[in-house]
Amino acid sequence: MIIEVLSESTGDHDRGSKFKAYRNISTLGDYILIDQYSYHAEHFFKNESGKWELNEFDKLSDVSALRSVDAKLSLEAVYYRVKGVTL
Repeated sequence: MIIEVLSESTGDHDRGSKFKAYRNISTLGDYILIDQYSYHAEHFFKNESGKWELNEFDKLSDVSALRSVDAKLSLEAVYYRVKGVTL
């Protein structure tokens, strides 16, 4: 699993060429991008067929299943004690 916090200057790179390179890591099952300016996360995950899928989250009550580590992650936990983030 890889989790990255996006910035305005790196967001396109993280979703594009960087993620393309990460997809070559055979053991990678979850790739999560966290927006630092708003409550938003993108969770790319490898499905049972080995294809990448995307779930997007924008409510603090949203929870994502991290299959590669058999855990769950909520946006509320990600943004706990973070100030200055907008809905």
